[in-house]
Amino acid sequence: MARLIVDYNGRGLEGEIARLHNSLARAYGRECLSEPLDPSLVRYWFDDPEYEPEMFAAVETDSGGLAGYSWVWVNVDEGPAPLSWVNVSLDPGLPWSEMRKVAYILLSWARHSLESWQEARGVVELRLGPMGNPIQKVVYSVAGCGREGEKVGGYLMLSPEGGVEAGVPPGYVISEARPDRSKDDARRLVEVFNDAFSIYEDYWPWRLERAVEYYRELFKRREAIVLLARDRAGRPAGFIEAYIHPTLCGDKAGYISLVAVKREHQGRGLGSSLLSKAEKWLKSRGASSTYLYAIPRSSTLYLKLGYKIIETSIKTRIPTYCLPQTPTSGLKPWT
Repeated sequence: MARLIVDYNGRGLEGEIARLHNSLARAYGRECLSEPLDPSLVRYWFDDPEYEPEMFAAVETDSGGLAGYSWVWVNVDEGPAPLSWVNVSLDPGLPWSEMRKVAYILLSWARHSLESWQEARGVVELRLGPMGNPIQKVVYSVAGCGREGEKVGGYLMLSPEGGVEAGVPPGYVISEARPDRSKDDARRLVEVFNDAFSIYEDYWPWRLERAVEYYRELFKRREAIVLLARDRAGRPAGFIEAYIHPTLCGDKAGYISLVAVKREHQGRGLGSSLLSKAEKWLKSRGASSTYLYAIPRSSTLYLKLGYKIIETSIKTRIPTYCLPQTPTSGLKPWT
């Protein structure tokens, strides 16, 4: 027996969410890269002022453990939603039949949630994780439509052994920024981010207040660096953020969490310079490896610089009506 939880407040799910997340990292072979998820970070997600209860659901077993959880998101920040998406995480130790039941419940809830949002359009993007993983196969077995919309969502990439070697191109200067302390620095990063990423379909505008809050939390929780590039006139041209974290293997890894270059400054080697400097900083702080997650459009740059693809994530777009509509028999989901 199992039940669906859609009201997470006060239920103490943080530890189980962290456990399931870490078990998936091990199952996917990411234990020497992935940071152990801490329950306090899960609590931070839940305490986010922009978080909505409808966004999260979990399937709890009679023993109190989680068999899986799901996130649903509808981008309504700038009017009618251009994109809705669903992410499903299942316990990799479950038998196939149980995984399928849990996926059925979570996707049924996702459909109910999306159809309740008037802003949501009739197409949903399912985030399916690494190519060929069991969750991907289970979700396909439950969804009522085919795989015609499947495509690459992104690549987990590992830096070359010797790192990227690149100098700063003429006319630019790169220096450390502290957006957690300086609103001027945060404003520059927001300007670059919104210019660089506004061309993407799932882009959400970054607000100054959100950026300051994000960086305060980043520098509080991790050993991090932000490097800002400026042009001759002192205007922001690009930036990179990176941090050190422990891994499930017990060592340290470096993660390039964001690289952004304004469109008018792209193609001049600025991104390579930022990567080179960030990698050197990570190595000096004890990182045994450095990795990043790249969308397909930007992966060509990293491949040219010697990065290797170690994991390919898959997503697919289907009509919302392809999701199951009712829970399976023998389960009590709507509690």
